[in-house]
Amino acid sequence: MLTVGQKLYMERIRRGMSQTELSRRTGIAQANLSNIENGKQDITVSTLLQICLALGVKPSSVLDAAVRSRPKARFTRARLEKIAASVV
Repeated sequence: MLTVGQKLYMERIRRGMSQTELSRRTGIAQANLSNIENGKQDITVSTLLQICLALGVKPSSVLDAAVRSRPKARFTRARLEKIAASVV
């Protein structure tokens, strides 16, 4: 199961780019890039777009890989209420 961070890591390695270089191209701190790739930090849409632009990949390809590999979630009432509470 690939996460968005893992997919971004694979794309970065495929292009032979270091985190330092990606950090320079995006303006995102290298520590943050590391945390995103390792799943320790959530990624915002704007950050995803910046990274994808620097890597020359479509955001949809990154998201499609993450969505395809993720099992379908079962939503219980309790889970939906928890999600709704976090949004408010």
